[in-house]
Amino acid sequence: NSCGHALLGTESGTIASPNYPGTYPSNAWCKWRLHVEEGRTLRLLFGDFDIESSPGCRNGSIVITGKSGERRVGPVCGKINATMKNVTLETNEVTITFMSGSHRSGRGFLLSYATDQHPGRAAEIPLITWLHNINR
Repeated sequence: NSCGHALLGTESGTIASPNYPGTYPSNAWCKWRLHVEEGRTLRLLFGDFDIESSPGCRNGSIVITGKSGERRVGPVCGKINATMKNVTLETNEVTITFMSGSHRSGRGFLLSYATDQHPGRAAEIPLITWLHNINR
């Protein structure tokens, strides 16, 4: 129950945990590498975040690392606060890793990204359209 690794190189886009908005599978491991033009800054916008809370985030989490593997964010689980919903990373490349253990429930996450060149795109319009369509 894992998903493959993807390299996303456009100026903006959206990624989600497996089965989103349904419950993500147990024992999943997913990795996405976001890479945009050199000299650009990545902005991340979490439209939804519901990963089971556990001590040390052992039952599931998101971790965001930079080009050299340095940890930028995480591990994060449970619910996120307002400051975590919109994150600007001073880099043009990150790896987002999602993992789940045996869990009770959780929708997972929906994440949009954009560059500083297109800040209004933080994929807000596609994200709003996506959320509207799945909630019908």
